[in-house]
Amino acid sequence: MDPLRVGLYAPCFVDRLAPRAAWAALAVLRHFGAHVVVAEAAPACCGQPLSSMGTPHLARDLPGSFARAHVGCDVVLPLSASCVAFVRHQHPTLAPPVDRPAVAAAPPTRTFAEVLWHDLGLRSLSGRFPHRVGLHPGCHGLRELGLGPSSEAPRAHQGPRSLLAQLLASIDGLELVQPTRADECCGFGGVFSVREPAVSQRAGRDRLRHFAGADVLTSTDPSCLLHLHSVRSGPSPRLLTVPELLAEALSLEVGR
Repeated sequence: MDPLRVGLYAPCFVDRLAPRAAWAALAVLRHFGAHVVVAEAAPACCGQPLSSMGTPHLARDLPGSFARAHVGCDVVLPLSASCVAFVRHQHPTLAPPVDRPAVAAAPPTRTFAEVLWHDLGLRSLSGRFPHRVGLHPGCHGLRELGLGPSSEAPRAHQGPRSLLAQLLASIDGLELVQPTRADECCGFGGVFSVREPAVSQRAGRDRLRHFAGADVLTSTDPSCLLHLHSVRSGPSPRLLTVPELLAEALSLEVGR
């Protein structure tokens, strides 16, 4: 059987502000036997920021470029649940008519946990990570991708705990720390954090308090971790993206 061809897509903010997450993802995917494709023709951004700022017309050419760049891949893995949500739900209607056939034929877009669980068939992870880990689910993942329940729709998600939580809990030595309010926003909110910085920062500090006792905090969205890093008052907890955490647990060498 041919290896799974994963189109690894580093969103603009990961490329500029958290590149180690992309290198760690590359190492983890290769460790589990995937063939990783980094499409040089892929646009630098999926278009989410432009849409959030009320200018989606400026992003109309991005869905077609994104789809055509990943022709031949089995799945596409943007390293952010919010980008996955935007590509999955907004690209089909954002694209102009000329690009819609390419977008409709594009390979499915997945989160990291979805690729590991659904596409690579993993139900547990080897390695060791002897730490208390808090898992912060990003708002887009919860509310647009259905990765877990939310306060306003607690019955909408009746399945087991999120795939990511199940995979993390299977790692030897790792203990998941449950926050008081599992679905609360960290305060990042994209454009909101620029327009209301004081509110955004206060929300971030409040979110960190909910993970008191955690040695490490991870999230479905690196953007959330970048925001929490900006409001954190000390070195604890460590903030690790999911690929970085897995690479460390598996003792993988991560590139630059």
